[in-house]
Amino acid sequence: MSSKLKSRLFALVTLLIFIAALWVLHKSLADMNWADVRAHISALPPSHLGMALLFVMGSYLALSFHDFLAVRFVGSTLSWRAVAPTAFIAVAVGQNLGVTTLTGGAVRLHDYSRKGLSTAQVGGIVAMCAITFALGVNLLLDFSLLFEPQLAAQILHIEPAAARWLGVANIGFLLGWFWLTAARSDKPFTLGGHRFTPPRASLTLRQIVVGALDLSCSAAALYWLLPDLGSVGFAAFLGSYVLAMAAGIISNVPGGLGVFETMLLLTLPEVPKAELIGGALAFRACYFLLPFMLALILLGARELPRLWRR
Repeated sequence: MSSKLKSRLFALVTLLIFIAALWVLHKSLADMNWADVRAHISALPPSHLGMALLFVMGSYLALSFHDFLAVRFVGSTLSWRAVAPTAFIAVAVGQNLGVTTLTGGAVRLHDYSRKGLSTAQVGGIVAMCAITFALGVNLLLDFSLLFEPQLAAQILHIEPAAARWLGVANIGFLLGWFWLTAARSDKPFTLGGHRFTPPRASLTLRQIVVGALDLSCSAAALYWLLPDLGSVGFAAFLGSYVLAMAAGIISNVPGGLGVFETMLLLTLPEVPKAELIGGALAFRACYFLLPFMLALILLGARELPRLWRR
């Protein structure tokens, strides 16, 4: 299959996912009063908005270490201060435009190549950032499956005990990856026709911590923007959030638009729809749009003088 055909199929699948998510949203929200959504947003206390923004900052700070750890893995000695702006712009652009590997990767290629890194090193950075995110998702899903199995049982239509065992099995996968990095560190092997060198076990541990911290902070930001969830504790909500965020990113739809909200509605059916959508919209403004605007300003302030000098 040619690369041109693959790209067209990829775009078609993304479009179909977006249409399906909009259809589910339309069916789910057909009886919702949008005045209630606006009322929830208007009634958000300033302290809750402040806490949400604080956790958004914490999430993006953790995301900068995704890149920093990846830069160290590919053998570069760039400092965190040199990496952080590129990481922020790449993440903000990638999350809002969709297809994060390509859009965020393009930003990283543009910046890191100027800082002396090769195309292969930038490719390694993009791959390692994706692995860090996946490890964080894995750990937090395991946490939710083990300590709040009722939510997983409800979503997957299985017994809570089966959800716990699924969490145990998933932890086995995480431990297997850790063993691979400990046993075969710096020893390349072929996987799916691609040559891969596992990171050191110490780096893997830092990836797990950073990935979990990023997602925990962004989940906490949304948690502060939602109404009282009653019997749904933060551990259960964390599992719902991680599933929604992962589905949005995997879908490659810009900002996970529609996919993220659909997953929240499916996994939190007991939360009033208007308040859930109101909180999700406020979260989009804080977590997606505000960083995107700041990233564009930062990008313009950095690139326009260079273009002017040329």
